[in-house]
Amino acid sequence: MNLKQCDNFNYSADQYAVQYLYEKETTIQNQLKQAQDAFYCKKMG
Repeated sequence: MNLKQCDNFNYSADQYAVQYLYEKETTIQNQLKQAQDAFYCKKMG
């Protein structure tokens, strides 16, 4: 791989990692919110 290809590869890998982490974080936040909602409903009900 030449330098330019290497840079492109690193950039793609970074973008992929950021997207993966963002989606993972969003999923975790949604799960937490659902858990809190369920807990709140049980408490109120």
